[in-house]
Amino acid sequence: PPPWVVRTPSTHEQGGNCVVDAMAEDPNKKIDDVSVCDPKLEGTNWGTKYVTYSVSVNANTDSKIFAKGVRRRYKDFLWLRTSLAKTFPGLMIPPIPGKRIFKDEKFDEERQLGLKRFLCMLLRYSYFEESEPLKAFLTKDGFEDEKKRVEKQLDSRSCNDVLTDYGVICTRALSRELPKDSLEQILILQDFLNDSKKQLQEMLSSSNHIRSSLEDISTHFKAVCSALETRQKLEDGLLGKVAPEENIDMLKGLNSLATNAAESPILWDKHFIDTIGTEVIYIDAVKETITHWIHQNKELKRCTEKLKKYSDKTKTKEHVKMEADMKKERQQREFVVSLTRIMMYHNLPLLFQINVREHLRHCPFLSNHRPNWLCCWGVTTCCNTGYPTDH
Repeated sequence: PPPWVVRTPSTHEQGGNCVVDAMAEDPNKKIDDVSVCDPKLEGTNWGTKYVTYSVSVNANTDSKIFAKGVRRRYKDFLWLRTSLAKTFPGLMIPPIPGKRIFKDEKFDEERQLGLKRFLCMLLRYSYFEESEPLKAFLTKDGFEDEKKRVEKQLDSRSCNDVLTDYGVICTRALSRELPKDSLEQILILQDFLNDSKKQLQEMLSSSNHIRSSLEDISTHFKAVCSALETRQKLEDGLLGKVAPEENIDMLKGLNSLATNAAESPILWDKHFIDTIGTEVIYIDAVKETITHWIHQNKELKRCTEKLKKYSDKTKTKEHVKMEADMKKERQQREFVVSLTRIMMYHNLPLLFQINVREHLRHCPFLSNHRPNWLCCWGVTTCCNTGYPTDH
């Protein structure tokens, strides 16, 4: 990563206080608290067909939100994420699965899981959990009316409203020192994320090839075991006696290896390919915030250029208009400064924290055996030659 990116100290290192407020997520919120299931194909015979899902959020002692059996389609999840991006411009919004032209059963399962993770991630942070878009999304009845109400609120939301909310949400991030040459450093970060995504996509491509190879290995293992068992039965019939104990142990061992080989593609798919894919979409989520930051910087530049057009004569004639433009420029500058701090001291540490956690969550057999893993900025690399034989 860029040299100015500093690892965020853990809660333990800070004596119980995290450097970034939003890093302190609720550990009690688990993916099991959220359910996205029961896909149903809906729509009229002459209209467009679409799939809806049953969305439920389990209640617990600390939960401020609850839903049971709320039917939502994919575009409703898109609306929720877009509305959250408008409510919290510049903050990293958890990603959702993308669209795909060709769909199959596996795609449907992956989409359900991705939507489930999206909601679970929102519920881990109080500012998302208490937001109006999420409350509207989980409304049992009158969802369309709630959407209109929220959209009306968002249209009237000003920079001051956003900054007021960020003063509560990101207090520590906003109190950090503003880096020098912010524009250059954000562009360096953008290049870093682009390179990281490219590397991860190459890893994903190679990992898919490995998965195919593992499936071939599994198939050949089964063929070897089947051939050996058949040969042993023929030999037993020919000699008229039970096979030697050594032969039986060898067959058992090979069958055990065949079973492990059959499980390997599933484990590889679940624990590694899924982890890399998740990391890619989270990088895209941070890149969205960079795009927003660049857009706000351009808006600030326009405001500044507009002020330069006022001459000494026009300052007197258009005093009221100039004061309004100066106020707008000050607000925009304050907004960009806040977004810069949030980008560096909130979004980026949050990305790395999520990626490391995803690796450990998806790879329990790695953390259980505690090999020497290099967890560096969310990309986990194994550097242990003594790899457990059972994995």
